[in-house]
Amino acid sequence: IDAARAAVDLAPDNVDAIRQYAYSLVQVGRTMVEARAWFDRLHDVAPEDPIALYYRYNFALLSGDYRKAIDACERLDRLQPDNPIVQARLARARRLLGDGTGAAQHFAQAAARCSSEQDPFPFGRMASLKPVYSALAGDPVAAERLSLELCQAEGSGLADLSHPRYPDDCEESIARL
Repeated sequence: IDAARAAVDLAPDNVDAIRQYAYSLVQVGRTMVEARAWFDRLHDVAPEDPIALYYRYNFALLSGDYRKAIDACERLDRLQPDNPIVQARLARARRLLGDGTGAAQHFAQAAARCSSEQDPFPFGRMASLKPVYSALAGDPVAAERLSLELCQAEGSGLADLSHPRYPDDCEESIARL
C-alpha cells in the first residue's frame, strides 16, 4: 500500500497509480471513506474509467443515491455493451428506486446478454446467470423453474438449503443452481 501511495505522490494525475492505490485501500480493509475519496479522485481524472464507474455505482448504492448509481451504470454500460452484470446492476438500482418495470427490462437485457457470440449460451461463463436474470425479469416459466430449483416457497426469496435434494457439499449445491 505504501508503494501505491508513493506512486500517487509522484504522479498525482496518473490514472493507473490512483486506481491501484484506491483498490489497494479496499483490499487491505482500510476505511471505505478513504477508499471512496480516492475512487472519486479517479473518477475526476478519468470519468470513463470502468473501475471508477464500478465503485461509483457501489458507493452510490450503499448511500441510497440510486439515481447516481444508475448514471454510473449507464455510463459503464456504454463502455461494456455486452456485459450482462452491468444490466443486472442497473436493474437492481432501478428496483431500489421503485421502478419495477425498468428493473424487469434490465434483467431481461441481462438475460439476453448471457448468450452472445463472444460468450455463447449454454457454455459461456455467464450461462448460469441467464435463468436467474430471466426469472427476475418476470418470465413466469423461468421463475417457476428457479423456485423449484431453490426449493423455496413462492415469494419468500429464500432457498431451503436443508431440503434433502441439496447435498452437504455447498459447492455442489451452488453448481446445481
